[in-house]
Order: sequence, then C-alpha cells, then structure tokens
Amino acid sequence: MFPKNDVAQGFQCSRTKTSVLSRYGNGKYYHEKLVAALSSTTHSVYFSLLIEESNDRGVEAKDLVILLRFFDTKLMKAVTRFLDLPTANDGTAAAIFAKVSESLESRGLSYDKLICFNSDTCNTMKGQRNVVVRHLKEKQPNLIDLGCICHLENLAVKAAVKCLYVNVDSLMIDINTHFYLSVKRKEQLKE
Repeated sequence: MFPKNDVAQGFQCSRTKTSVLSRYGNGKYYHEKLVAALSSTTHSVYFSLLIEESNDRGVEAKDLVILLRFFDTKLMKAVTRFLDLPTANDGTAAAIFAKVSESLESRGLSYDKLICFNSDTCNTMKGQRNVVVRHLKEKQPNLIDLGCICHLENLAVKAAVKCLYVNVDSLMIDINTHFYLSVKRKEQLKE
C-alpha cells in the first residue's frame, strides 16, 4: 500500500477502522463535496443516473448502487461519483424508484437536472409495464434512457459465441499450447 522507506510503513487498519474512516471520515467529506458540486448556484450542473441492483440470491439484504455522472468544472472532465447504497429487499420497480427518489431528494437534487438514465436491461428496469424508467420519466419527461452498453455487449457476444461451430474455450487453450511449448514459434511471434 505504501512505498518502501515511507513513514506509514507500519500502518495497520482492520475492517472496523477502515469502515469507520470511510463512512464518517473521508466518505462524508467526499459525499458533501459531491452534493455541493451538483447543487451549484453559479452554473447548472446536469447529471446522469446510473443504478445497479445486486441479485445475489444467497444474501438476505440486497443493495442498490446509485451513481451519478456529470461534468466536473474543476477537473474539466466527466466524472462518475458514488451517491448512495440503500438496501432494496423489495425488487419491484416501485420500490427501487422509491429508494432512488429518497436518495436524490434527501440531498436536494432536482429531477429537472436529470438528463440520462443507465441501468441493466432487466424487466424491472426496462420491461413493458411497471418499470423504473417509466417512473423516472413521469418525474422528468425529457429523460434519455441509454441502457447499459456493457450488458448489451455481453448479451450480443453470448449470442454470437453460440452460433460458432468451434468451442471457443478449447480453441484458446489450443492456441496457447501451440505457442507456449515451442521456442521457435515464440521467436516467430516477436518478428
């Protein structure tokens, strides 16, 4: 964690101490800084909302990660920042929307400045009926729904791999073995 010859070489920090520092020390400071940046009175700061729900069936408490993406004028670039991690045991769209609304409204963040929504493409988020994106569009009619490019790409690659006539795992192992066991082939690769 620290470079050699550093005064903090003997630093020790267990889970409890790290948790307290994160929650009440650095975490609180950065959280207040985030809310101040988004609530700026000198210029309008528009933001995107990114959410991801844990779907671990083995865990009783399910978390909902809420992130915000906006242009930081001090850094002069778009940044993604952590906003909240509420427990969302009820996985319905209405319950998830309630948690998101509570997180935004408790920090004084307005739906007027929300421009974009990103999440995975599951039915709760973007299905046909009672979905999170529909609840958000009721609050902000001009909302742009992007989806999550990572989830969409993952689904596309899975579908493409199923169409192949070759077992991809075996092919990768064969390629590795072909070059790994031959000095001559390794040299040819360098050329």
